[in-house]
Amino acid sequence: MGVQHALGLLRGQMADQDVPGQTVREREQRARLPHGVGPVGERVSGPAARATLEQTPPADAAVLVRLMGAWLGVRRSWAEFLDARPLLLGPVFTEPPAEPGLESRDAAGRRRDAGGMRLCTVTSFVGVPAVAVPTGIRDGLPCGVQVVGRAFREDLCLAAAQEIEDRLGVPAPVDPRPAAAAETR
Repeated sequence: MGVQHALGLLRGQMADQDVPGQTVREREQRARLPHGVGPVGERVSGPAARATLEQTPPADAAVLVRLMGAWLGVRRSWAEFLDARPLLLGPVFTEPPAEPGLESRDAAGRRRDAGGMRLCTVTSFVGVPAVAVPTGIRDGLPCGVQVVGRAFREDLCLAAAQEIEDRLGVPAPVDPRPAAAAETR
């Protein structure tokens, strides 16, 4: 399952989206256009991603340079913070568990979901390794922790995640059906 195999699958996925004279690379770029442009992008992004993109105006070169400087500063701060700590343990979701699909319902749901995912978001933003580990069920919904490490120390994150799973076990899968539907059977 190498890169060539993945490219072959991508070609097959996009075969129905061919534009005469368009190369595979051009089709791949079209699939990644913002705002879910085109049929492939619409399938990939979905309504929640589209709503988020619509709230973010395009950046010109000056804004992009300013944003890159801020991003590098945030990355440096995280590197300094993690330099003194080999691992950081935090919640995956910083709010009480939310029902599935909350982020797709409306703007308030998207804000709550985005706020609850802030640790996951920042670790992705700064490019440090992190792994989410399920820790149990609360109010019928899954809960977990996130193990965050220094850049290039995925090995420490995975070892810590394994320790957590070894001690807690792996929680049983959650029944995705609403309780009312399960009771009618």
